[in-house]
Amino acid sequence: QYHLDKNWKSEILRDEVTGRFYTLMEHGRNTLVLEINTHDGTTSEYLLLEKAFVQKVKVSNGRLYFLYKDFAFSDHNLKLHRVG
Repeated sequence: QYHLDKNWKSEILRDEVTGRFYTLMEHGRNTLVLEINTHDGTTSEYLLLEKAFVQKVKVSNGRLYFLYKDFAFSDHNLKLHRVG
């Protein structure tokens, strides 16, 4: 029951290519991506995003894309990151 967890980011992502669904949880300073089982609503850990201030997460064909702040580079710019 991920939607009852206080760390849930109230976001569900759909991979339009694979038809899979994901959701996001705060995990300390990081973001945890969970895959949602559409048959019973349970989740399984999919990926831990070890970046601060993750924004605009999207999934396409099993690949995850998101923006994050890279303070070593600049605190005003966001960087695009791809996983998978």
